[in-house]
Amino acid sequence: MSTYVIGDIHGCFNGLNKLLEAICYNADDTLFFLGDLINKGPDSIGVLTWIMQQKNCHAVLGNHDLYILHSIINNSNSLNTTAQTFIKKHDAIDWLLQLPLLIEQGDYLFCHAGIHPKWSDSDIKNILKLQNDFISTTNLKQFYSQPSWQRAPEYDNPFFIMAVLTEMRFLNRIDFSLEQGSTDNMANNPNKVAWFDITETNYTQKHIFFGHWARLSTIENNHTTCLDGGYVYGGKLLCYRLNDGKLYSLTNPKQKT
Repeated sequence: MSTYVIGDIHGCFNGLNKLLEAICYNADDTLFFLGDLINKGPDSIGVLTWIMQQKNCHAVLGNHDLYILHSIINNSNSLNTTAQTFIKKHDAIDWLLQLPLLIEQGDYLFCHAGIHPKWSDSDIKNILKLQNDFISTTNLKQFYSQPSWQRAPEYDNPFFIMAVLTEMRFLNRIDFSLEQGSTDNMANNPNKVAWFDITETNYTQKHIFFGHWARLSTIENNHTTCLDGGYVYGGKLLCYRLNDGKLYSLTNPKQKT
């Protein structure tokens, strides 16, 4: 039995199937998905249907998953194609609504965007305890009423926590607030820094697995591993086996050159 961590799927069910073949997946293996299961790709329903049928699959919500939920349950007037396909899939919607934003498993933390460097272990424990109360119709409506980078860094505020776990890339080096990404998602001023590069931290000693940042593809340092290879954009689908640290990389056959 093996344990795998899989980056952003984005509705690419064929890609997921090819990856599962590559790792010789069997039903006794454990899979952790790092969010953005749906949206952009051609078969979001297929992805969720398959994951929901497995006994050892775990997933966190990503920003795309959250936005589709918000669009549906708050009756958005401009539902995109993915949201439209889910309107009558009540079992899939209910399943998404019960997903966490953060999973702790042994020495690892799994999330979509990252862990704020000023969160202590006690902060993380509190988030794990309370996170099931964060995702609701009212909270999603309020969450999307204001851009994340305009929120004050209030570390016990549910909306700031949601923003960190699903949308964070850059932080302000001075006050540790969220910064808006640049067009190439690279820092473009001295006070704007990738969250995992901030050294003045209260960081947990647990290793953090995250996705969300396709232009990074994969990074690994002493406390973080990114597994978003941008497969849906023509890049790679990334998968990490916890048992031995082996990295699997599936190239999209429509990879851009």
